[in-house]
Amino acid sequence: MSMYRHILSAALSERDASTAWLSLDEAWSELLVLHDQLPDGSLAGWSHTDVVDQIAYDTALIHLAQRHGIDWDINEFDQPHSGRARLQAKLRKLGYLDNPPEPDAGPALPD
Repeated sequence: MSMYRHILSAALSERDASTAWLSLDEAWSELLVLHDQLPDGSLAGWSHTDVVDQIAYDTALIHLAQRHGIDWDINEFDQPHSGRARLQAKLRKLGYLDNPPEPDAGPALPD
């Protein structure tokens, strides 16, 4: 097991208990914020800050994928960029990442 996958697995265990209550809109919003914190692809490295930012994003990405019933495998994250790209592609097929769905405005008001 790669070190990254080991850390990601531990982070997912912690996250499951602490974020199960997030709505889809909240999960989506969290993913957008964390995406903006990712290091630039050309500069991404293994500094502790880069790893923390990537783990946070990947846990949010996996959480959103799970909420949509998307299959994923922790083994795909031996190479974090590859595992991330596969999940991002699956979410794009559902309309996320490129054109996020509009948040639910709630029930329509009566006339």
